[in-house]
Amino acid sequence: MITAVIGRQFLAAYNAAHGLSLSVAEYFEERFIPLFFDHPKYIMHGGNSRLSNPPFKKGQYPDATDRNKRIGELLKFIREDPAGSSPVGFPSTDVLATTSGQVSGATMPISADEVMLSWVGGALGVGVQGALSLLIPVPEVLLALEQGWHVYRRLLTDRHELRPNQVNTWNGQWLRSYNASLGAQNGELLPADAFSVDKGIMSAETAPWTDVLLSLVKLLPPTARTQTVYVYNLGQTNTTVGFVPVDLMGIRKPFDLYRKLFGEGEYTSNRSFIQNLFGSGFGFRKACQAGAIGTYALLPKGLRGLMPATKPGEKTKLPDYSKNDNSLLVTYHVYISWLLAMLNDETLWSRAEEAADLLVLHRSAGKKLSRGNANAVDDVLQAGNRRNFIAALTTVVENAPTDTLDKFKSLAQRVDTMPPDNFPYFLTLVRFCYALADRQQAATPA
Repeated sequence: MITAVIGRQFLAAYNAAHGLSLSVAEYFEERFIPLFFDHPKYIMHGGNSRLSNPPFKKGQYPDATDRNKRIGELLKFIREDPAGSSPVGFPSTDVLATTSGQVSGATMPISADEVMLSWVGGALGVGVQGALSLLIPVPEVLLALEQGWHVYRRLLTDRHELRPNQVNTWNGQWLRSYNASLGAQNGELLPADAFSVDKGIMSAETAPWTDVLLSLVKLLPPTARTQTVYVYNLGQTNTTVGFVPVDLMGIRKPFDLYRKLFGEGEYTSNRSFIQNLFGSGFGFRKACQAGAIGTYALLPKGLRGLMPATKPGEKTKLPDYSKNDNSLLVTYHVYISWLLAMLNDETLWSRAEEAADLLVLHRSAGKKLSRGNANAVDDVLQAGNRRNFIAALTTVVENAPTDTLDKFKSLAQRVDTMPPDNFPYFLTLVRFCYALADRQQAATPA
C-alpha cells in the first residue's frame, strides 16, 4: 500500500513541476498507461492483472487490438472492483495466496484512485543489487525517474534485442548516472556495465546500492542529513524489509575523504572500482539489518583480513605495499578512507603515521642486536584491544631511546582515552602506515 502513497507524492510533484492539475485518473489513463503498456513491449510487467493475463507466448508481444482489449478490461476492473484488480503491492484477496498474510480483519476500502496510484508507485521502485528495491519519497528523485521512463520507452522501441518489463532495474541504472552528465538524460552515457547481452537478449543489470544512494545524496541539499527509504521486494513471495533511515552524511563521508586524501584525479580515474568496493563487505539486505544505512554499511570487502585479530594467539597479516599494483593501492586507499570515516577524526591519520614511524624506528634499531625489538613491535601491531596495546607498548618503551619516550607516552594516552569501539580502526590505520613506512625504509639506500 506504500506504493499508492508514493504514487500520490509523485503526482503532486509532477503537477507542480509542470504547472498542471491532473487528477489521478487523468494522469493514469492519459499518460501512464499509454507510456507503459500501449506498445508491443511493456515497460513493467502487468502482474496478475488483465495486462498480462492470459500470459503471452514466449517471445511474442500483444498487437494493438490485443492491447486495447487488455487495457480496457483493466480500467473497467479498477472502476468496478478496485480491490480485486491487482493493485501493485497490495495483499491478495485470496486468503490462500502467498501475500494473504497482509490481509486484515479491519475494514479498509480500496478506491480506484489508490489502485491507479499503486501502479505509478510500483513503477517508481528502484532496484538494487541484493534482489531488493527502494521507494524513495523525494520529489527530485521521483521526477528524475519519470524522465528515465521516457528514455527507457525509446530504447525499448529502438532496440529489438532489449528485454521489456525491467522498469525497476532500469530505474536503478538511470538514477545511478542521472547526475553524471546532462547527456545521460538521453540514455547515451549510461555506465558501460548498465546492460548485458546473453544469447542475443539485452538486459538491464541491477545497479549497486552504493551508487543509488550516492545519487540520492547528490539530489538532496548538502545540508540534508537523513532520508528514510522503504526497502522491499515484490514477487511470487513478497519481502518487506521496511522503512530504513539513510545517514546521508555518513554515506558521503568516505567518498569525500578519498578525494581529499588521495586526490580528485585518482578518484575520477578509478570511480567505478572505488564505488563498487565501498559497501562490498556485506550485502544490502544485511546492511539494512543494522537499522540504518551509513558509513558502517560501506565496509569494503577484504578489510577485515587486515584488521587486528580479536582471538587470543591469532595473528593477521599486514598490508603489502611491495607489489606494483594500482588496483591494490586504490583498494588500500578505500580501506583507509573508510577507517577514517568510521573514526570521524581526521587528526588520527597523522597520529597513526607518527605511531608507525616510531615503531619502524624501534624495529630497525634492534636489527643489529636481536629479534627482541621486532617481536615487541609485532605484539603492538597485533594487539586486539587497548589494554594489550598499552601493555605491548610498555615492553617497547623499556628498550626505546630516551628522546622517544614522550612520544610513546602521548600515544598510550591517546589510545587509553579512545572509545573501545574505535581502537580496532585506529590500530588498523597504524598497521597501514607501518607497512608503508617499513617498505619505504627498506627501499632507502643505506
